[in-house]
Amino acid sequence: MPDDNVPQFKILVNGAQLPSDTEVDVVGVTVSQYVDGADVFTLELNNWDSNRQEFKWIDTNDFAPGVEVEIKMGYIDTSSSLIKGEITALEPEYPSDKAPTLKITGYDRLHRFRRGRHTRSFVNVKDSEVAEQIAREMKLRAQVDDSQITHPFIFQNNQSNIDFLCERARRIRFEVDVEDKTLIFRRAANNLGSTLTLAFGDNLKSFCPRLTTLQQVTEVVVQSWDMKNKAVISAKAKAGDETTKMQGSTSAAAVTASAFGSSSLLIADHVLASGAEADQMAKAQFNAISDVFVTGEATAIGSADIRAGQVVEFTKLGKLFSGLYYVTAAGHAIRRNGYLTHMTVQRNAI
Repeated sequence: MPDDNVPQFKILVNGAQLPSDTEVDVVGVTVSQYVDGADVFTLELNNWDSNRQEFKWIDTNDFAPGVEVEIKMGYIDTSSSLIKGEITALEPEYPSDKAPTLKITGYDRLHRFRRGRHTRSFVNVKDSEVAEQIAREMKLRAQVDDSQITHPFIFQNNQSNIDFLCERARRIRFEVDVEDKTLIFRRAANNLGSTLTLAFGDNLKSFCPRLTTLQQVTEVVVQSWDMKNKAVISAKAKAGDETTKMQGSTSAAAVTASAFGSSSLLIADHVLASGAEADQMAKAQFNAISDVFVTGEATAIGSADIRAGQVVEFTKLGKLFSGLYYVTAAGHAIRRNGYLTHMTVQRNAI
């Protein structure tokens, strides 16, 4: 990205852009995105009027809890929306050595799923249908991938909707997110192509990866007991069941088997109703373990194209660590020193 591009943010409050006299008080803007959990924004404002010798924002309703905020980031010519959320917290600071500030924190609408707990059952439904039902209850649209397996019985045991949905999602390697007023319940998307390329020494400023085989296994076995038919339910996932190798040549399971031999993980603490359900869980858990074969933290020149739930390509890192990575978290920050994007990434092959 050209160095002469000037970082720019736009803040919309209840659909209207901040007035210029308010925008000049914004000291910093951050947006953090996650594939598993609510996205969050933080605004830091100067809270002191030196001419009038009084506080500027703490006693107004401009940034009251519940106010809708949209944040866009980019550069002078281009900017993209990173979050539409609601203010949930106000944190003023009254330091002795500098002007008072006000930190405003908010989340996307997924935070509403954490309010209250529910105990109830769902009968003869797919996990994706449960997600659709909860979205309707929360007055949100639903964008879901078909989870395919129909469960005779699902129990929500004194859980918040977000804890319940994330638990169901992790069983089958799905992700839960909210974009504006749409609940998203989808398969992990590390099998999709890269959205952009980041080169070390250019737009990739730093990268600290870690390759480890300690959590890796060569197969995952899922077992349960079929109460109706009085029989064991069993399924297995192994090398070759990866949804993708992210353009790598050797999978995590293959590297582990070559170095240390075969190893197996048994999962037998879930009540399952069919072999198809066991097979889905075995493959999901095998892929989830493989995904953390290579993990890392990276910092890039700020780009709104870097988002949680997308694939990026890192280059100029040597053969072992160059390649495709799945972004599980992305933090965007604009301050006086410019615009940077921090990422947590992972991949399942080398």
